[in-house]
Amino acid sequence: MSADAEDGHSTDPGGDAVAAAALSDALRDAFARVAAAPLVPDEKRRWQERLLAITTTAKRDTPRAAKQLARVRADWQAAGNDAAADPPS
Repeated sequence: MSADAEDGHSTDPGGDAVAAAALSDALRDAFARVAAAPLVPDEKRRWQERLLAITTTAKRDTPRAAKQLARVRADWQAAGNDAAADPPS
């Protein structure tokens, strides 16, 4: 396992690629789950906009985007959305 740089980013390029791929998969799944959730259009749009913002962040800062996705998941659960449609962690 590689050491982390002082800024919190991995110093292992292979690890970064693995983290980015995992985040990409998690975002894809989260988008699918939100799309399938029985939400009113405005609420669905708000969830999708949050996920789009995370996607943009992921292009330049994978660890930060992963933390944002974890917050969205917590908010999703706190909103009482169906566990079957839970965005992944």
